[in-house]
Amino acid sequence: MAMGQGIPGWWRPITRRSWVFGLLAVLLCSGAVPGASAQVAPDRVRAAQAGAEPSFGTGRVRIQAVRLGLGERVRPGSWAGVLVEFQNQGDREIEVLLRVEIPDADGDRALYERVLAANPGVRQSAWLYARLPHALQAGSGVVVSAHEAIEAGFGETPTGFRAGDLYDRRIAVSPPAGQVSSGTGMMGVLGRFPIGLGTLGERPPGQSSDHLPQGHERTEVIGQLRAQDLPDRWLGLESFHTLIWAGEPPSELRADAGEAVAEWIARGGHMIVILPPVGQEWVSRGANELFDLLPRVRVTRREGVSYEPLRTMLTRDADVVLPTNSTLHVLEPEAAAERGEARVILTTPEGEPIVVRRLVGAGAVTMIGLDLSDGVLRRSGLPEVGSFWNRVLGRRGPADPQWRLDEIIRSEQIVFQRSDSVYLDDAIADEIAKTGRAAAGVLLGVIVFALYWALAGPVGYAVLRGAKRTRHAWVVFLLTGAVFTAIAWGGATALRPKTVSGEHLTFLTHVHGQPVQRARSWMSLLIPDYGSAVVRVGDDDAVTLGGRRYRLHQALAAWDARSSEGGPRGGFPDTRAYSVEARDPSSARFPARQTVKQIRADWAGATNWGGMPRVLPHEDGRVGELRLSTAPDAAPWQVEGELVHDLPEELRNVRVIVVRGQTTVGGAPEMLAASAGAFAIRDSWAPGTVLDMSVVTGRIAPDARAGRDVEAAATFLENLTPQGGRQPLSGIVQIGLDRRLTALALYGQLQPPQLSRTSSPQLVSLRSETHGLDLGRWFTEPCVIVLGTVVQRAEGSARGPVPLTVDGQAVRAGGRTVVAWVYPLPDEPPRVRLPGDAGIDEGSEGPEGEGPLRPAGTLNGNG
Repeated sequence: MAMGQGIPGWWRPITRRSWVFGLLAVLLCSGAVPGASAQVAPDRVRAAQAGAEPSFGTGRVRIQAVRLGLGERVRPGSWAGVLVEFQNQGDREIEVLLRVEIPDADGDRALYERVLAANPGVRQSAWLYARLPHALQAGSGVVVSAHEAIEAGFGETPTGFRAGDLYDRRIAVSPPAGQVSSGTGMMGVLGRFPIGLGTLGERPPGQSSDHLPQGHERTEVIGQLRAQDLPDRWLGLESFHTLIWAGEPPSELRADAGEAVAEWIARGGHMIVILPPVGQEWVSRGANELFDLLPRVRVTRREGVSYEPLRTMLTRDADVVLPTNSTLHVLEPEAAAERGEARVILTTPEGEPIVVRRLVGAGAVTMIGLDLSDGVLRRSGLPEVGSFWNRVLGRRGPADPQWRLDEIIRSEQIVFQRSDSVYLDDAIADEIAKTGRAAAGVLLGVIVFALYWALAGPVGYAVLRGAKRTRHAWVVFLLTGAVFTAIAWGGATALRPKTVSGEHLTFLTHVHGQPVQRARSWMSLLIPDYGSAVVRVGDDDAVTLGGRRYRLHQALAAWDARSSEGGPRGGFPDTRAYSVEARDPSSARFPARQTVKQIRADWAGATNWGGMPRVLPHEDGRVGELRLSTAPDAAPWQVEGELVHDLPEELRNVRVIVVRGQTTVGGAPEMLAASAGAFAIRDSWAPGTVLDMSVVTGRIAPDARAGRDVEAAATFLENLTPQGGRQPLSGIVQIGLDRRLTALALYGQLQPPQLSRTSSPQLVSLRSETHGLDLGRWFTEPCVIVLGTVVQRAEGSARGPVPLTVDGQAVRAGGRTVVAWVYPLPDEPPRVRLPGDAGIDEGSEGPEGEGPLRPAGTLNGNG
C-alpha cells in the first residue's frame, strides 16, 4: 500500500504539518509564563572528595587551607562562613579576588567574592559567606578559588573587581561529622567545659534520626570554640541559635567579630555568659567588645558556697554529689537599669539573682552567676537540661543522659518506637509557588490546539466537502494555521507579565521597646525580562544597641526547598554565573529569563511596614503600658491596657499568650515550665481598632464568649500538632498551614513526644528553614505575646514587610506574614523548691505557688 492510502483526505495535511502549529501554540502559551522549569534541582554536584584534587592556576597566590563553618560545622539550607587561608608567593603586594562557587536551584552559579590586598610571603586568612543549598550532600564540598583582581566598570560587579587569571583552586570538604542535618539545631560553646549540654545531641538507641529520644529536634553542640575564631559577619553565626561563653575570655574577641556577634544577637540570637570563678573581665569595660550588651548588674562574688539548696535547679537526682565549696556570683540589677536591661530569670531560694537577662533587639544576652565549670558538676554531667537549661534556653522536654534512659527502659519496659517526622516548614514551597499564570497558559495552549485541530481537520474538511471545495483544503489549512498562530501569539503576549511581582511567606518579629525588627522572607519573584536584574534587600540600615551604633548587613540568596535535598541537579540550558559580595550579600544580579526566581531574604532594621501593635496612652496623657491585673476578682492571666495596630491589612488568626512567669523550680521537664494562658480572638483585628486586653484576657459573661476562646497554654501548645506527640499515629499526618506557622513560632515549647510501651510510631516535628525564629525563650519570663497573620493577596500591588527592590524599583508582593509582637512584663522569677519539699503541682501552678490555675469561665479548657 502506498503511503497515504487509506487515510481520510482531511487527515493528510494534518499529519504533515499540524503538529508544528500545535506545538507552537502550546509552547507560546505555556512557555511565556513562569513554570516548573524555574524550580528544578541544580544541575550537578560541584564537589570532590578531600585530598584528591590536583593543583590549578598560575600559583601566584596559593590557597593553604579552607575551613567550612565555625567549628567546621555547616548545615545545608543555612548561611555558613568559609575561612580561606592563602599566601602571596610573589615579591610585591597584589589585589586578590577570593571566590566561593555555589550552584543554585536554576543551575546558575552564585559566585560569592571578596577582594583583599595580599602581602608578599605572608600567610593571611579571610572569611567569605555563602548560603549552602539543601542539595549539598554529606561528603561533598564547594569550590574555592583565588584570582587576579581586575578593576571592573562602574556597577559591573558588587565588589568593583572582576576575576582575571586563576591563581589557585581548592575543593573545600567538611570533615565526616562536619555536615549537620538541615533538621538539627546548632549551639556553640566557647570554652572547654561540657556544662551538661551534650545530651541535647543524643539519638534514640540504634537510630540515626534527627530527633531526640524524648523530644523533637536534636541540637548539635559545637564545643571548644575560641573567641579569636569567631567570624567577622553575623552570617557566619546564622546557623547557631545560641552561643555560650564558658571560660573563654572576652578580651580575645576582635572588634569586627564583636560587631558580628552584636548583630547576630539583635537578629534573634541568644548569647549566654557563664561568669568564671576568678577574673572579672566580663564586668569591666576594658577590652570587652560586648560590655555594652551585657545585663546591667552589680556582681558580688561569694566563695565557699554549697550548691545543695540549688539541687532541684541542677538535677532531678536526689543522690548525686553537688559542690559544697564553690563560687557563686550574685547579679543584682542596677538601680538605674531599665526594664529590658536587667531581667531576673532565676534566683537562689533566698531570692538572690543568679541568672539575669538583657533584651537586645529580637535577641538577648543572659548572664549566669553559677560556677558551672566546677569539677564536681562536670564529673556528674550537671546541670541537667531538663532541670536547669530548659529554664534558661526556653525549651521544653527532658534530654536525659544515656544511663538514665537505660534505667527508664529497664524499669518501665519502654520501647523506642519508630517516629514519623514532619517538617513543619515544608509548607513554604507550596505557599510561595506562583502557578496560577502557568496553569492559565497551559490551559490556553490546550484549548487553542484543540480548536485548531478541529477546524483544520475534520470540521474544516467536512465544510469543504459539503461545498464541494475539497481542492482548497491546503489553502484553508494554511490560513487556519496562520490565524491560530496569531491567536496563540496574542494570547501568550496577553498572559505574559509586564511588571515585577512576588509571592512571599515572611516571619516578622518585634519586641516592644527595642529599636529593631527582624524578618525572614521566602519569595517567588517574577522578573518579566530577559537578561539580568539586580535584586536588593534593605538599605544601609544601622541600629543603636547599648549606646553604640552598629551597621546592619542584610542577606539575600537564591533559595531551594528541602525537597531538593539529595536530588538530581538540573536547570536551564543557558546557565550563567553571577557575583555576590561575600561579606555584604544584600544584592545580586540574578540571571533573568522572564520567569520566577525563588529567593530568601534576611532583614533587620527600623519599622518598615505599617505600624506593629502598640500600647495606647492613658486618657490623662501618661505613657500607656500593659500590666498584670491585681484586682481581687481578676482572672489568672488577666492583663490591663489597650492595643492598636496600623498594619497594611487586618490581623487574622490572632493569638494572645500571657506568660505570668515560670512555675516553681523542680517540676517535671516535659511539663510546660510557665504559668501561661492562650486566648484566641475569633474575629480579625482590623487596623486602627482598639483591642482592650482586659476584655480579651479577663473574666467575661457567658453571652460575651463568642468572640474568643481560652485555654491553658499547655493545652494550646499540645493541640498544635496531632495528638501533641502523646498518642500513636495512624494514617497520613495532616497539619493545616496556620497551625504549622503557629507551631514554628512557638517551636521550643511544643509538647514533646512521650516514651511508650508500644512500638506504634509517634509524631516528631522538625524544621529546616526557620531555625532561630521561634519565641520559646519568652516562656522563661513574664510577657505578652501577640501572634497573627497578615494576608495580602493583591499580587503586584502591595508592599511587603521586607524592603525589596528590582533594578531600583520597589517590589509589590502578595503573600502571608506571620506577625509576632512581644511586650515584656515586669520580671517575676520563680521560687525554688528545696530538696524534700512536696505537695507542689509541678506543671500548672502559678508563679506564687497558689496551686493549679484554670481559666475563669471555661470548661475543659475551652471558653
